[in-house]
Amino acid sequence: VLAIMGWIGNLQNKPVHLRHNSCVDINLLSLEYYKTMVNPPSIRKGTKMNLWQLTDKDSKIEGYVSVPIFTLSENRELIETEVEAYVVPQMSVPILLGEDYQLNYELTVKWSNKQGVTILYGDQDKYSVKATLAKNHRCEKNRCKQKLHQKIDKIHLAYASCDVRIPAHSSKLVKVVLPSEVKEQWVIENNLIPNSPFSYLLVPNMLVEAGKLTRIPLSNLTSTPKMLRKGDIIGMIHQASEYFDSPQNDMHHEGISKTAMLMEKL
Repeated sequence: VLAIMGWIGNLQNKPVHLRHNSCVDINLLSLEYYKTMVNPPSIRKGTKMNLWQLTDKDSKIEGYVSVPIFTLSENRELIETEVEAYVVPQMSVPILLGEDYQLNYELTVKWSNKQGVTILYGDQDKYSVKATLAKNHRCEKNRCKQKLHQKIDKIHLAYASCDVRIPAHSSKLVKVVLPSEVKEQWVIENNLIPNSPFSYLLVPNMLVEAGKLTRIPLSNLTSTPKMLRKGDIIGMIHQASEYFDSPQNDMHHEGISKTAMLMEKL
């Protein structure tokens, strides 16, 4: 069993250890943790819950939820996935991510004597996350949380300001909320917002002005309508002055100008 640090639901919730266990087929979310979440998703009941109870008559579950999972890669990129988990009381950990989640996102594990254990999303090195063995993760709990809080302080995010329905094969302007401390021009980084393990909403790179009503075009490339909920993360934002290349000297300035002129002609 491996554990990585991350957030369940949204970044307003406290970071917790996300346990990965390939010996479990399904995903389980602690009912006690669910009750502490900020803006938790609604618990659903239905066929899926009844089928699971039939296979384990001693189980007591409240239902199931679809909830985003966030974690930071070793390159400080925010990774967002989505999981469908059964809500179970009296769990000893906040969440248990089983084989279903690991297969959906093609997770692989790398072991190194120097770097330790890392989990790769989609078997891509740029989406690697530091992991610890579950038996050791309690010893590193406070240190990992402190590091995560330091990193999240440096990350700025844009959120959807209201619920929006985006029709199939369409784009729609979505009002977003920027951090209150934003005082200048910022760049919203292109992003894929997962609606399920196999469908996404597309967010383009966009320059936004602080203090003005900000709308971002979101594209639904699937053949079914998709919902974006109030408070959902649109993407990371960066200071424009730091995001774009700036000339370091006259020669560099000349090179940038030539590249810009070439792009303008294309």
